[in-house]
Amino acid sequence: MIALARPVMLYHKIEIDVAAAGSAITASSVFGLGLPLVVTNAAGTSLGGVVTDADVTITLAEGGVADDFTIVLYDLPAPAVSALKAKVGKADAPGLSVTVRLGYLDTPTTVYSVKPVLRGRVTKITEATNDAGRGTVTLTGEEEVGYVLRTTRAAGKIDKGDADKLVTDLLGLAKTRATTLGIAAENLKVTAGSKLGIQRSDYTVNHYSVLAALADLAEQAKQALVVSGEGVAFGAAVGGGSNPVTFEATTNTVTFSTSTKEKSDATAGPAAGSGGASGSSLAAAGSAAAAALAGGAKDAGATATITALGDPELRVGRPVIIADGNPTSPWKGKTLRIQQVKHVYDSNKGFTTEVRATAAESGGPAGDFAGARGVVDEWNRQIGKDRTANPSVDMGEVASYVAGSAATPTDAGHRTTLHYGPKPDDQKPDGQKPGAQSTPTPASGAAKPPKESPSTDQEITDDIRSDLLNRPVASIFAFDKVGLITPVYPKMRAVLVHNGQATNDAIVAGWLWPTKPAMTPPPSQTGDYWLALPTELDGDGLPTGKGVNDLTDKNGNRVITARSTRIVVGQSALDDVGKRPKVTEPDSLVIEHSSGTKITVDKDGGITIDSAGEVKLTTQSKPITLGNGSVAVKIDGASVQVGQ
Repeated sequence: MIALARPVMLYHKIEIDVAAAGSAITASSVFGLGLPLVVTNAAGTSLGGVVTDADVTITLAEGGVADDFTIVLYDLPAPAVSALKAKVGKADAPGLSVTVRLGYLDTPTTVYSVKPVLRGRVTKITEATNDAGRGTVTLTGEEEVGYVLRTTRAAGKIDKGDADKLVTDLLGLAKTRATTLGIAAENLKVTAGSKLGIQRSDYTVNHYSVLAALADLAEQAKQALVVSGEGVAFGAAVGGGSNPVTFEATTNTVTFSTSTKEKSDATAGPAAGSGGASGSSLAAAGSAAAAALAGGAKDAGATATITALGDPELRVGRPVIIADGNPTSPWKGKTLRIQQVKHVYDSNKGFTTEVRATAAESGGPAGDFAGARGVVDEWNRQIGKDRTANPSVDMGEVASYVAGSAATPTDAGHRTTLHYGPKPDDQKPDGQKPGAQSTPTPASGAAKPPKESPSTDQEITDDIRSDLLNRPVASIFAFDKVGLITPVYPKMRAVLVHNGQATNDAIVAGWLWPTKPAMTPPPSQTGDYWLALPTELDGDGLPTGKGVNDLTDKNGNRVITARSTRIVVGQSALDDVGKRPKVTEPDSLVIEHSSGTKITVDKDGGITIDSAGEVKLTTQSKPITLGNGSVAVKIDGASVQVGQ
């Protein structure tokens, strides 16, 4: 680190080139009239370029964000300004890349071999004149790796396996895009020691950006994520370095403060009055965000905020030691991790680095961020909690059912009360009981991440206090006194849709077979259209014994099996709408006609034909034989034969 006692002479070198990079030095660029353009305050440290002032702000942060920068260049020659503006903002413009080096002239390695603080992509150029009458050109943009990840749409899937393979596939998409942007793809990689360490089955990623997808996977794994010019780092690769930076009041620290926030595991509840999300919940999120800005957010985390002499080597994830001498430090001699870095380089005021260090577990995600990002994060967190507490689509399990025959003037019937919400054990890592504390694993020091399960793999709570009461059941056809009614039994897994995300405005939209507890669908074949119903339930309320079916296969063959069947034909024999038809006796078949004719096959196989009119039995010149097993009567042509 840099000691206060020695003199310091600021140094900056900013190299700007077409995004395709590698442009050769030209006569124009030597004199600062074209690209590539070098801006520095130290003549003789580069071949040509512009010797002028520059102000630089670079913000580096942990999490699913791209590091960003703002560079203000003073008094550039007009041809140089025109060359810069021509490369950004137009449909055919290749874009600009920028390399920023900051340091001190009295350190030889700074001038000749210092590592860049950032290599970035310029996204905006602003030309202006300041209050002092100096011309300024402001370059705004993002670090290259983060920029590519943020602007690459994410799509990928994994049947079953390690989520880290999915990360590799996503980075492959980013590398392809980097090529089209003229950005080197060599650092679009996972850094050494990085591993999510979670398994996924039948998992699909469809995100607006690879960066957001990586952040989502890191959150599921409860792992830290850092995206930088060196690549993508997860978990143990963040904060596990052996080169900590030490901050001491007498050497390199300008200002120092600490804070500790209370831990809260409570999730956002439904908005009062509606039973679900509403403007009230958004207002609550806004209040929480305001509390974050005021330092009132109740998320776990102890942090130190340090303003130090400018140090271009400070990076996110680097271990930090707060040494004796800093006031009111609760971590004297203890190790923290850099969560956020802000390099502020001002040609007139000096070079400082603002550091926010956190006491997060090794490899685990950091706590809340400061400033505007902290407000946005808290807002998103509260909205996310509200969405989780009040989803648009959810699962329930039938507890009881009110049939249409039990309808009253105030209750339409065909409604169900459902158990609602996952079992508490499903919300804890590896079946951990509610209220128990997560314990670090010996290998990583971080708590095991909770399991990410599809809704079919989660058991529904049987706590009746959270039941959804008398919810309507949707149908493919529903009209006054008519429609399609399907059976509803306790333990059936319901798909719920919530109008306006309101808990108490839920509708049963359909059904599915869960895996926890395991329920097996009928053994269908491709092309089957099959209604399979039980005829009895076992002691656990599940189908058992014989079943009845109506099956049409892909070839158009139809099979109907039933305990009994009654078929009624004719207008006058039909029941009025809204009246339940009468079923016939078990194991029998009855065909009735409105004329009064009735054919019955009874449970013993006897056939009775009761005709209201003439009975005719004819063939197309073929014989007819009637028999009872002992005597047979055969009609063949004009002859009648009686025999055995």
